[in-house]
Amino acid sequence: MGAIEAQGERDRRNQAWGNWVASLRHWDLFGGLTFDPRRPRGIVHPGSQRFGRRSPFQPRISEDGKINMGTQTLSSDVARSRVKRFLTIAEDALQRRVAALIALEYHKNGWPHFHPLLSIEGGLGGGEIATLSRLWFDACGYNRLEVPRNAGAVCEYASKYLVKGLDIGDVMIWPEKGPVKFPERGRLWH
Repeated sequence: MGAIEAQGERDRRNQAWGNWVASLRHWDLFGGLTFDPRRPRGIVHPGSQRFGRRSPFQPRISEDGKINMGTQTLSSDVARSRVKRFLTIAEDALQRRVAALIALEYHKNGWPHFHPLLSIEGGLGGGEIATLSRLWFDACGYNRLEVPRNAGAVCEYASKYLVKGLDIGDVMIWPEKGPVKFPERGRLWH
């Protein structure tokens, strides 16, 4: 297969994937979720500093007062777990179910970031973007969530970001169990 034929096949696959994602449901939001590398990555337990042992964690501020970001990036497993926690907290905060397809990508500096498609049970009623943005910002860092213009924009977004993750298995589906589609009748939230 020549380069032109291979590109044509990739384009057809990307378009098919985008159409399938758009057909799953009405997607309310899309955007980006990034981590602030200057924030602590986890809890430093006091036990690691007892009995004269040095802490394996680098100091956050150097002696001359500069922030030491270190060279270690956030692992993809930890990043995925933070997204799952965000989605769980989002459902609690909104008092509605959230469905999501999320692609994991990496910045040039090695830090992971996510491209989500989010669907909120009952659609947007006002304030959801502010609530979700604040939840992610407080826990992890920066974000941009916006309403798609139309189903074509969802297809394009899915083709651009989610298909990249498919090749290496870095697409998350939420909820992890059960259907991605919500039933047409009745509230799912108990």
